[in-house]
Amino acid sequence: MLEQLIAANYGLTNVRLTPAPRGFVAETYYVDSDSGRYFAKFVKPSLDAPSIAPTLPVLRELRQLGVEQITYPLSALDGRLSIDLNGGLLVLFNYVAGEWVFDFPFEPYVRLLASIHGLSDQIQTPLPRETFELTFMNDLLAVCERLWTDTFAHPQEHALAQWASARRSDLLRDIGIAEATVKQLRSADLPFILTHGDAPGNILYDGQQVLLVDWDTVLLAPRERDTWFHRHDANFLPLYRQFVPEYDFDPTAYRFYLYKRYLEDALGFFDKVLAPTSTDSEKSHNFGELINDCEGWLRPLMDRERD
Repeated sequence: MLEQLIAANYGLTNVRLTPAPRGFVAETYYVDSDSGRYFAKFVKPSLDAPSIAPTLPVLRELRQLGVEQITYPLSALDGRLSIDLNGGLLVLFNYVAGEWVFDFPFEPYVRLLASIHGLSDQIQTPLPRETFELTFMNDLLAVCERLWTDTFAHPQEHALAQWASARRSDLLRDIGIAEATVKQLRSADLPFILTHGDAPGNILYDGQQVLLVDWDTVLLAPRERDTWFHRHDANFLPLYRQFVPEYDFDPTAYRFYLYKRYLEDALGFFDKVLAPTSTDSEKSHNFGELINDCEGWLRPLMDRERD
């Protein structure tokens, strides 16, 4: 079905799809055709699909402003940058060679991120602004209450419930800190710029250059939405300050994005482990990812931030 849709809307022939690496939000495919290779993303009907379409012109603008180390949407035959599909969204991107990596050359990455930040004033596309809302909080509290009170027969679900129960006081404290930080930020006067939202998790490296992909959550927001990842990397500020000499981390914005990431990631893994459609191996994998992500990476940063 997607092959025919791509062929009809983009004028391609002999379209063939191969699954590509994917995260939580979308189905992704390598698209081979008689005219070359492309990259397709299909976002299923959800709250995510309507938020993605308005960001696509930004990528075209960045490309026109000379930023070549990004993916950008291609125009369909009728000029659209995305195709509606039963409430979902199909986008065809240019293909960039490279491996999805986390151990990438740091200096060119920081230069790319800072240069994109520096183009914020030149972007004409209206963009959503950060509201500092924790829209997932009711869902998180409901799942936590279920984990704290219900009985689970499946081994991985039982293990998750034990994990959440052992950390009940920590989770409630973290939720309280996040909510208090929201109140502080709503009365703050921080400058907003164009931000990616998860830059270090979306780098392709082809052996020569880094490429920043997956721009689904573009927002006008404080710089910390992109820089919080590097708060404790001694190499970051000297490089970034070559572009923004006076920049330093705002501690409140840093705390917001750190805690938001922990709580939002935790909810995502909770849902995947508890999903009735998840297989045993999927439940086991996602429980392991919860431990690696929330306990191995984010929790030490949160403990350090409170010290």
